Amino acid sequence: YIKATEGSSHNDTRFAKNWSAAKKNGFIRGAYHYFSTKSSGERQAMTFISKVRLEPGDLPPMIDVEEEPKDAVAYREELKTFISTIEKHYGVKPIIYTYKKFHSRHIDNVHFNGYPLWIARYNANDPGIGNEWIIWQCTENGRLPGIGEKVDINVFNGTMEELEKLRIK
Repeated sequence: YIKATEGSSHNDTRFAKNWSAAKKNGFIRGAYHYFSTKSSGERQAMTFISKVRLEPGDLPPMIDVEEEPKDAVAYREELKTFISTIEKHYGVKPIIYTYKKFHSRHIDNVHFNGYPLWIARYNANDPGIGNEWIIWQCTENGRLPGIGEKVDINVFNGTMEELEKLRIK
Protein backbone atom coordinates (compact mmCIF):
# COMPACT_ATOMS: atom_id res chain seq x y z
CA TYR A 1 0.00 0.00 0.00
CA ILE A 2 1.31 3.41 -0.99
CA LYS A 3 0.39 6.62 0.80
CA ALA A 4 -1.45 8.98 -1.53
CA THR A 5 -3.05 11.68 0.59
CA GLU A 6 -3.60 13.00 4.11
CA GLY A 7 -6.44 15.23 5.22
CA SER A 8 -7.85 17.52 2.56
CA SER A 9 -4.70 19.26 1.39
CA HIS A 10 -1.65 16.98 1.69
CA ASN A 11 -0.56 14.88 -1.28
CA ASP A 12 2.40 12.55 -0.88
CA THR A 13 5.02 13.94 -3.25
CA ARG A 14 6.33 10.44 -4.06
CA PHE A 15 2.94 8.86 -4.70
CA ALA A 16 2.84 9.12 -8.51
CA LYS A 17 6.39 7.76 -8.87
CA ASN A 18 5.83 4.94 -6.36
CA TRP A 19 2.41 4.05 -7.83
CA SER A 20 3.81 3.80 -11.34
CA ALA A 21 6.91 1.87 -10.23
CA ALA A 22 4.81 -0.64 -8.27
CA LYS A 23 2.80 -1.46 -11.40
CA LYS A 24 5.87 -1.54 -13.63
CA ASN A 25 7.58 -4.01 -11.29
CA GLY A 26 4.57 -6.32 -11.01
CA PHE A 27 3.53 -5.57 -7.43
CA ILE A 28 -0.06 -5.94 -6.28
CA ARG A 29 -0.65 -2.35 -5.30
CA GLY A 30 -3.08 -0.35 -3.22
CA ALA A 31 -3.34 3.31 -2.24
CA TYR A 32 -4.16 4.75 1.16
CA HIS A 33 -5.35 7.95 2.77
CA TYR A 34 -4.49 9.16 6.27
CA PHE A 35 -7.80 10.40 7.72
CA SER A 36 -7.53 13.69 9.62
CA THR A 37 -9.74 15.29 12.26
CA LYS A 38 -9.00 18.72 10.77
CA SER A 39 -11.21 18.61 7.66
CA SER A 40 -14.50 17.12 6.50
CA GLY A 41 -14.83 13.57 5.27
CA GLU A 42 -16.21 14.84 1.96
CA ARG A 43 -13.23 17.13 1.29
CA GLN A 44 -10.79 14.38 2.23
CA ALA A 45 -12.51 11.89 -0.06
CA MET A 46 -12.39 14.33 -2.96
CA THR A 47 -8.66 14.91 -2.33
CA PHE A 48 -8.02 11.15 -2.49
CA ILE A 49 -10.22 10.65 -5.56
CA SER A 50 -8.44 13.48 -7.39
CA LYS A 51 -5.06 11.76 -6.90
CA VAL A 52 -5.80 8.03 -7.14
CA ARG A 53 -6.95 6.27 -10.29
CA LEU A 54 -7.48 2.61 -9.50
CA GLU A 55 -7.22 0.03 -12.25
CA PRO A 56 -8.33 -3.60 -12.52
CA GLY A 57 -5.96 -5.68 -10.40
CA ASP A 58 -5.37 -2.97 -7.78
CA LEU A 59 -6.39 -3.50 -4.18
CA PRO A 60 -9.25 -1.54 -2.59
CA PRO A 61 -8.44 1.86 -1.09
CA MET A 62 -7.35 1.85 2.54
CA ILE A 63 -8.16 4.53 5.12
CA ASP A 64 -5.68 4.96 7.96
CA VAL A 65 -7.68 6.03 11.02
CA GLU A 66 -5.71 6.61 14.19
CA GLU A 67 -5.96 10.32 15.04
CA GLU A 68 -7.85 10.63 18.33
CA PRO A 69 -10.98 12.79 17.87
CA LYS A 70 -12.25 15.46 20.25
CA ASP A 71 -15.85 14.52 19.41
CA ALA A 72 -16.24 10.79 18.71
CA VAL A 73 -19.77 11.07 17.29
CA ALA A 74 -18.85 13.84 14.84
CA TYR A 75 -15.67 11.96 13.91
CA ARG A 76 -17.60 8.79 13.05
CA GLU A 77 -20.02 10.79 10.90
CA GLU A 78 -17.16 12.39 8.94
CA LEU A 79 -15.48 8.99 8.56
CA LYS A 80 -18.77 7.48 7.33
CA THR A 81 -19.05 10.30 4.78
CA PHE A 82 -15.49 9.67 3.62
CA ILE A 83 -16.04 5.91 3.35
CA SER A 84 -19.36 6.15 1.51
CA THR A 85 -17.93 8.68 -0.97
CA ILE A 86 -14.91 6.45 -1.66
CA GLU A 87 -17.06 3.32 -1.92
CA LYS A 88 -19.48 4.98 -4.35
CA HIS A 89 -16.67 6.35 -6.53
CA TYR A 90 -14.56 3.18 -6.78
CA GLY A 91 -17.38 0.62 -6.45
CA VAL A 92 -15.60 -1.34 -3.72
CA LYS A 93 -15.58 -1.33 0.09
CA PRO A 94 -12.43 0.36 1.38
CA ILE A 95 -10.25 -1.27 4.01
CA ILE A 96 -10.06 0.43 7.42
CA TYR A 97 -6.60 0.48 9.02
CA THR A 98 -6.33 1.22 12.72
CA TYR A 99 -4.86 -0.08 15.96
CA LYS A 100 -6.64 -2.29 18.49
CA LYS A 101 -7.55 0.33 21.13
CA PHE A 102 -8.76 2.81 18.50
CA HIS A 103 -10.83 0.04 16.92
CA SER A 104 -12.57 -0.79 20.18
CA ARG A 105 -13.25 2.91 20.96
CA HIS A 106 -14.29 4.25 17.56
CA ILE A 107 -14.48 1.70 14.74
CA ASP A 108 -15.98 -1.50 16.14
CA ASN A 109 -18.52 -3.39 14.05
CA VAL A 110 -21.44 -1.47 15.55
CA HIS A 111 -20.38 1.56 13.52
CA PHE A 112 -18.57 0.09 10.52
CA ASN A 113 -19.97 -3.39 10.10
CA GLY A 114 -18.90 -5.16 6.93
CA TYR A 115 -15.77 -3.16 6.20
CA PRO A 116 -12.50 -5.09 5.99
CA LEU A 117 -10.10 -4.36 8.85
CA TRP A 118 -6.34 -3.97 8.86
CA ILE A 119 -5.21 -3.97 12.49
CA ALA A 120 -1.86 -2.71 13.79
CA ARG A 121 -0.88 -4.51 16.98
CA TYR A 122 2.74 -5.03 17.91
CA ASN A 123 4.32 -7.27 20.54
CA ALA A 124 1.43 -9.73 20.52
CA ASN A 125 0.73 -13.18 19.11
CA ASP A 126 -2.36 -12.03 17.20
CA PRO A 127 -4.31 -8.83 16.40
CA GLY A 128 -6.53 -9.32 19.46
CA ILE A 129 -9.92 -8.77 17.81
CA GLY A 130 -10.96 -12.30 16.90
CA ASN A 131 -11.01 -13.34 13.27
CA GLU A 132 -12.65 -10.23 11.79
CA TRP A 133 -9.40 -8.79 10.42
CA ILE A 134 -8.01 -9.32 6.92
CA ILE A 135 -4.54 -7.83 7.47
CA TRP A 136 -2.49 -7.63 10.67
CA GLN A 137 0.46 -5.26 10.94
CA CYS A 138 2.53 -7.18 13.46
CA THR A 139 5.60 -4.92 13.57
CA GLU A 140 6.91 -1.58 12.40
CA ASN A 141 10.51 -2.71 12.88
CA GLY A 142 10.88 -5.27 10.10
CA ARG A 143 13.97 -5.69 7.96
CA LEU A 144 13.95 -6.66 4.29
CA PRO A 145 16.87 -7.21 1.92
CA GLY A 146 17.50 -4.13 -0.21
CA ILE A 147 15.75 -1.72 2.17
CA GLY A 148 18.07 0.20 4.48
CA GLU A 149 15.48 1.30 7.01
CA LYS A 150 12.94 -0.50 9.15
CA VAL A 151 9.62 -1.37 7.49
CA ASP A 152 6.14 -2.46 8.53
CA ILE A 153 5.51 -6.20 8.31
CA ASN A 154 1.95 -7.33 7.66
CA VAL A 155 0.18 -10.70 7.59
CA PHE A 156 -2.77 -11.40 5.29
CA ASN A 157 -5.50 -13.49 6.93
CA GLY A 158 -6.20 -15.81 4.02
CA THR A 159 -4.90 -17.59 0.98
CA MET A 160 -3.45 -16.18 -2.22
CA GLU A 161 -6.80 -16.94 -3.87
CA GLU A 162 -8.59 -14.85 -1.22
CA LEU A 163 -6.14 -12.00 -1.78
CA GLU A 164 -6.83 -12.21 -5.51
CA LYS A 165 -10.58 -11.87 -4.79
CA LEU A 166 -9.91 -8.51 -3.07
CA ARG A 167 -8.44 -7.06 -6.24
CA ILE A 168 -10.56 -4.68 -8.28
CA LYS A 169 -12.19 -6.25 -11.32
